[in-house]
Amino acid sequence: MAISQYVLSKNQRLGLLYLAEFSTPSYEGLQTKIREIDQTSIVATKLQDVLEEFASKERAILIFRTIAGMATASRYLRLTPDEFTALAEESIQKNDNDSDAIRMGLQRTRELLTINYVSISTKALDLSFDHQNLYRNSRVLVDIRPVFDDERDNLVGGIVSLLLRLDYTSGAVNHTLSMAMDRGDIIQLKDACEVALRKADRAHGFLTDSCNLNSFVIGEELEKND
Repeated sequence: MAISQYVLSKNQRLGLLYLAEFSTPSYEGLQTKIREIDQTSIVATKLQDVLEEFASKERAILIFRTIAGMATASRYLRLTPDEFTALAEESIQKNDNDSDAIRMGLQRTRELLTINYVSISTKALDLSFDHQNLYRNSRVLVDIRPVFDDERDNLVGGIVSLLLRLDYTSGAVNHTLSMAMDRGDIIQLKDACEVALRKADRAHGFLTDSCNLNSFVIGEELEKND
């Protein structure tokens, strides 16, 4: 089914406005810097690094997210950059005071999306997060539960219990999952995490060294922004 409308979000509009504010020499310099990146690289955060040479970190992050988001949307809609830009422009209201600047931002985004590195790296970034549930945070809570005698008058002991609390996102909605664990469970979980990291490093090394392919372990390309 053909998509007849694409409405820009508030943050996308702001990202486009920031991109439109670049002077022509600055924008041309930005394009040159992006083209100097290894065009087979799949690490999208290199684009943010370049943007930070031309704008504040806050603005660079918003422009980066806008470009990456629009790249993902155009792929999901199976539209070329030209077709996607035309569709997005249709959502701009005639009485919008920022209409000209937003159109310029869209045109510049379209031009950037035709650069091979931008196209490939934003696709890799999208694939990194293409999961039903995304981990957000976790904690292991240590709780002491008192034990009373049968008359419930005297405290005779205590049990130390462990609770794993996982925060995750599913369909843009935040959720929390809690489960009781014993000491052996915590040790097994720790061991499983260490094994997973070793296997991830081995797989990354195999792809990079043996297959001569660009690769990264999900998250390592984002660590510099934490």
